[in-house]
Amino acid sequence: MMRQNIFIICEGQTEYMFIKKILSPYMKNYEKTLYPIPLNGVSRYKSIKKIIVNVCKLKTCDYVTTLIDYYGMPCDTPFLYINESNIYKKINRIEKEINLDIGISNFSFHFSLHEFEALLFSDPSVYEGEYKGEVYKVLENFPNPEYINNSVETAPSKRLIKIVKGYNKIRIGMYLAEKIGIEKMMLRCPHFRNWVDDLVKI
Repeated sequence: MMRQNIFIICEGQTEYMFIKKILSPYMKNYEKTLYPIPLNGVSRYKSIKKIIVNVCKLKTCDYVTTLIDYYGMPCDTPFLYINESNIYKKINRIEKEINLDIGISNFSFHFSLHEFEALLFSDPSVYEGEYKGEVYKVLENFPNPEYINNSVETAPSKRLIKIVKGYNKIRIGMYLAEKIGIEKMMLRCPHFRNWVDDLVKI
């Protein structure tokens, strides 16, 4: 099998480190080399689109995808406000419309639901002391971590800031991600699992 170069346009430094430390070692088992490109904040969909198109044109690139939070996506994103109560059907539809808008065969858009930090709720047992009970308590209200809602005060990252004293997105976030492991994340987060499985099949 020929090794493939996959470029992942990601939300920021937390996602960059996740791809480097967690996702890349897993994908190497399938002859995939990952290259994360952090956006570090964008205010318009057309800016994201321009970056995607430019990366797709790179000669060293076999495939391009994204790891971008659905929460906080620019309001000019195609079909962002479609009327669909099922979150998975809604997200799949928006991703499909973005793929059609980009119109490049070696590209597939992927949202984190509702943001990357939802993955850190995949295994409450890795948390210490009283934090463990608080994480379990959050999950009691949702079918799985990807359902944890996306309001300003109750998004996954905001919940972790309230639960874990001194929470730091990169340092503590990556510590938790490594303890949880990608297999448990895939088990608990079906949209994330489908994305990883699709990358393996490329």
